[in-house]
Amino acid sequence: MPLIIADPDAATEVKGQRTMYMAELLDVGQTVFDLIGAPVPDHQPAIAPFMGRSLRQAMENPSGPWPGDAGEAAYSQFPRCVRHDGNPVWFHDDIGGCEGSDSPIMGYTVRTLEWRHVRWMNWNRTTTVTDWAQPPYAMELYTHSGDDGTTIGKFETNNTAADPANAAVVESLGAMLRSMFDTPNK
Repeated sequence: MPLIIADPDAATEVKGQRTMYMAELLDVGQTVFDLIGAPVPDHQPAIAPFMGRSLRQAMENPSGPWPGDAGEAAYSQFPRCVRHDGNPVWFHDDIGGCEGSDSPIMGYTVRTLEWRHVRWMNWNRTTTVTDWAQPPYAMELYTHSGDDGTTIGKFETNNTAADPANAAVVESLGAMLRSMFDTPNK
């Protein structure tokens, strides 16, 4: 999804520049606090910490490189309910109505400059835990080679997760997903 941020204090040579930095919506809060010079607020123990990373480095240097692994990947997760009613897995977009033989699954995705990989994992709605030792319910892999960020939807029409030529990519991106999501209190 395109994200537009205007910093009135930005240097003239970077104003209006496009970047391929991978950003997540949770980065917006960190960015605002960073740009106004305010401390990030403490979080309440009962909720997740104020997460994300400031996008200032991408705004100041749109073409990169950026320090460490900043801007290399963006992550998301989203629930689905497999209702065994003949509809595709993505047809039911929540887990709230899962009952009886319905199977709640969680989609975990990582997007890099070259790829987007999704793993649909069985999810325990009681413990809210995914068993990463079990094989995925389904997987998706889409190439974004040649994606300059100006065409939405063009690159995710051919799922190549089952292509043996992409096995190493699926393994690598799967390890990134597990590292991100299979850690308590992350």
